[in-house]
Amino acid sequence: MVEYLSFSIHSMDEEELPQPANSPTAPTVFMKSSISFLRLRGVAVHYFLPPLGSLAILHLETSTTRVSYRTFKGILTSSSTLKHLSVHGETVDRPQWPLSSAPATLIPLPALKSLRICGTEGPVYAGIIFNIDAPLLDSLTLKAMLDGDLVYGHMGNFTSFPQIKVLTFCDFDLSDLGFLSMYKLFPSIETFKSPSTTIGVSRACGSLCALPIPGSAVPWPNLHTLDFGWHDMDDPCLISGLSDAREALGHPLSGIFFRTGEEELIQPWLAEVAAESTGNLKCYVSSTVDAWPCGWRTKYIDREDTLFD
Repeated sequence: MVEYLSFSIHSMDEEELPQPANSPTAPTVFMKSSISFLRLRGVAVHYFLPPLGSLAILHLETSTTRVSYRTFKGILTSSSTLKHLSVHGETVDRPQWPLSSAPATLIPLPALKSLRICGTEGPVYAGIIFNIDAPLLDSLTLKAMLDGDLVYGHMGNFTSFPQIKVLTFCDFDLSDLGFLSMYKLFPSIETFKSPSTTIGVSRACGSLCALPIPGSAVPWPNLHTLDFGWHDMDDPCLISGLSDAREALGHPLSGIFFRTGEEELIQPWLAEVAAESTGNLKCYVSSTVDAWPCGWRTKYIDREDTLFD
């Protein structure tokens, strides 16, 4: 019985094209399988749909191949057990993305725990985030996003996602205004990760330790862990300053992870951080980035999961 399935098909000869899938509920391959892991990359989403009712992990990875929003919603809602969703590429035709939520556009995902999104056009971020109904979603990864990609998704209505506890940025940073938007959208963040950016470059450092305007909330008051890349030109005082500032705000950090393969070089730098800091901040070093989805255990090793590196 097929349980793990990955289709990566970028082009097909016209004479070899199979019958396109008419509906997510009408599979075209592996009719009797109970598939828990599925990747549809390239044109596969149009022609190779297995039964989706048992899915726990779904990767949709497209570039020029797009589907209607109705089909996109149908694929996602075919499994009530979908726990982890990764969307890379535009997936849906730009004019069809709904940028504000409505009963007809909402995508109920009752079991979803983690979500990853990467697109080259803004609507994919707002179109997904503002239209999924996922009360258990606690981990969100965003790649290559721009400052305004979520802001204009508000469409004049304030929305927040207090259930999300872990936020990860890949290959981008935000302006100070962009971070202010993140604090409002995701007010309950406990862990913030930006492994492709160093703490000396990211605006997060200054933004997180800035004194709030009287009457406003401390940025991410539940934040206890940071996760960044590392460069030997980063000033150790930035870390101690951030730690001391959060301590003074009454919301101290407990730890910072640094992602680097230069473990020997970072040790003297960490010693400087420890010497400068007055708090109890602990620093950790790792040469790898956490696998996705976090905590998923299986005999299957997903070697094709490289698009969010």
